[in-house]
Amino acid sequence: VDKSSDVLSSLVVLISMIFLGLLCFLFISIALALYLGSLLGAAHMGFLILGGFYGIVLWILYLLRDKWIKTPVTNLVIKKMLK
Repeated sequence: VDKSSDVLSSLVVLISMIFLGLLCFLFISIALALYLGSLLGAAHMGFLILGGFYGIVLWILYLLRDKWIKTPVTNLVIKKMLK
C-alpha cells in the first residue's frame, strides 16, 4: 500500500507539472507564432511555420519514443515500486 501510494502521489505531481508546463508552452507558442506572423506580414504564416516545426519534433519523438520516453518512465516506475 505504501509503495502504491508513493507511486500514485508521484504520478499526480508529475501530471500536474506536465499540465502546467503545457499551458506555459502553449502561450509561448502562440506568442511566437504571432511574432513570426508579424515579421512575415501574415499571421497565418507564423502558425504554419511553428506547426511544421512541431510536426518535425513530433516525428523525431515518435522515432525515438522507446529510448527517450518508454524506457525512462518504465525505469522510474520500477524504481519507485522497489524503493
